[in-house]
Amino acid sequence: MELDFQNIKKRDKLILEIIEQYKNKFKPIDDNSLIRLGDSYAKIIRLLDKPLDLKNREVDGKFYFMAVYNLNNKTYRLFFENEILFDIIED
Repeated sequence: MELDFQNIKKRDKLILEIIEQYKNKFKPIDDNSLIRLGDSYAKIIRLLDKPLDLKNREVDGKFYFMAVYNLNNKTYRLFFENEILFDIIED
């Protein structure tokens, strides 16, 4: 999986915004309470609950889906390949 390094800082900022919105739900911050590229969908569900919307797609035998969250009046799209987070964007 190739990462687009030009967008790493933007992704990190978006992830920090999501964490900031939900930090009161967290116990002491550790690797299990941070969202990172490479995290499982199950971990995201545990941290953020179920998404508002979920879109599935299969391409060349690989399963992709997009989970949509609305946090702090902002919409975020989290992209997964085989249930592993590989990208996040803000609408």
